[in-house]
Amino acid sequence: MRKARMNESSIDYHLAELELATKALGDITHLPEIQSSCRVLLDVGCGIGQSLVVLGQGIDIGLFGVDVDAEAVAFGAAKFPHLRLSVAKGESLPFADEFADMVLCRVALPYMNIPVALQEFRRVLRPGGALWLSYHPLSMFVSDFREAVGARDLRSVLYRSYALLNGLLLLSRRQIPFPFNRQRMESYQSAKLLAHAMRKAGFTGITHRANTIRACS
Repeated sequence: MRKARMNESSIDYHLAELELATKALGDITHLPEIQSSCRVLLDVGCGIGQSLVVLGQGIDIGLFGVDVDAEAVAFGAAKFPHLRLSVAKGESLPFADEFADMVLCRVALPYMNIPVALQEFRRVLRPGGALWLSYHPLSMFVSDFREAVGARDLRSVLYRSYALLNGLLLLSRRQIPFPFNRQRMESYQSAKLLAHAMRKAGFTGITHRANTIRACS
């Protein structure tokens, strides 16, 4: 997953992601395969809807997305009127039970309360529906932590340590916000930890490839 730079606007970031998503079409490590039975696709953490735009090409399905970034949602709704985008958190989705055939969460999951979000994903999925996730692996923590230590950035070292601990808390089916800024939530995961949390949320048929996991509701 590409990291946003500090001087890069939300819109610029998502437009760059749209270009990357277009190039990555068909690559399972970046975008999922959409089954022919899918009639409603929901992208949680959709940004401007870049993944929906690419995945919806040439197929007639409902394309829905939510994101906490109101600026990105407004931009995407204006630029891509065929998408149905709204501002919402993954932990509290504004959809009825069994609404979607597939839920995609490509870049946003590490910034959510994962056990709560997984329960919401399962709630809005129809029986037998598909869930496709990407996550921040432990190897990313090692890279980020070394960078923080090398820069002698104690705040970043503290935050990265918190995010690692928050990932390990998946074993207890709970996570916590950052103690010094309770509006922030982040965690690193391993495939085993995330699969454990998914099974606890009721998902089955869990498969893993690279930094992505797919399962059935």
